[in-house]
Formats: sequence, C-alpha cells, structure tokens
Amino acid sequence: VLKQDIANLSIHLRTKKEMSKVDAHWELIPEIKKLRDEIAPNTLLTINGDIPDRATGLKLVEQYGVDGVMIGRGVFTNPFAFEIDPKEHSVKEFIDLLFLHLDLHDKYSKEFGPRPFKPLLRFFKIYIRGFKGAGELRNQLMDTKSTDEVRRLVQQVLDNEKD
Repeated sequence: VLKQDIANLSIHLRTKKEMSKVDAHWELIPEIKKLRDEIAPNTLLTINGDIPDRATGLKLVEQYGVDGVMIGRGVFTNPFAFEIDPKEHSVKEFIDLLFLHLDLHDKYSKEFGPRPFKPLLRFFKIYIRGFKGAGELRNQLMDTKSTDEVRRLVQQVLDNEKD
C-alpha cells in the first residue's frame, strides 16, 4: 500500500479477526512508522483503536509521533469525545443532543430524500442514560418508527419526571 504514493494511511491497530475483542496494538506503531519512513516518508499516518476521546488521541500523537487519530467506538460512549475542555454533561445536554440528531435526520431527509429511520435506533443508548427509568425508556424507543414518535416519547418521560 505504501508504494502507491498515498497521502495518508489510516491504521486500525487490530486485525479483522480481532475486531474490538482485544486491546489495540499500540506497541506496533514504532514498527509501522519505521516501515513508512523506509518506503513512503511523505505519507501521513493516522491511527485508530481504543481512542476514547480527544485527550487520549493527543497523548498518542505526542507519544508515538503519528500525524493523526480517528475516534470510532469512543463516540458511542461519549458523544462529546472531541471536546477541547472535557466536562461532565447533564442528562439535559444528552437529551438535547438526541433532539439535534433527530432534527438533522429530518433535515437531510427533506433535502436529499427519505433517510431510513431504523439505523437511528442504535444511537439511543448514547443519549438516554444516567437517569431513573433510562433503561425502560431505551427499550420503549426500540419500538418507535419515526423521529416524531421518539420526540413524543422522550418528552412524555421528561414531563413525567417534573411531576
């Protein structure tokens, strides 16, 4: 691959068979860099694997001298993974982010044609957590069929919490 004069090579530091079942092999980075330096010194290296947030990514860039990092699964546990100044987020902030996600889904469905709803289901666990009844609400959300239905159900739970 490096002999093909590519601008950037992204390395997922696990094999296809390993997937995410084992820790990323960060220990291989020096060997990968050495190989890159010998074959294609102008090719940038981006690494991926077990990088939960921006701070960890910056540490890896400094420690290993790579050119960049990609955050994958990290956003599924922390949608604020790219924050410059990380902080704790309230339930309201997570719910607001869910509503933004739904709004963007609707916006792009109007602009570019209907977007399938079902792929959104996997994201609800990111936003609906950290409060009493979150698990039950997530289960109910799995049966929804539209963004409007999600909004109504979430709002109903929030309104009941106020009572």
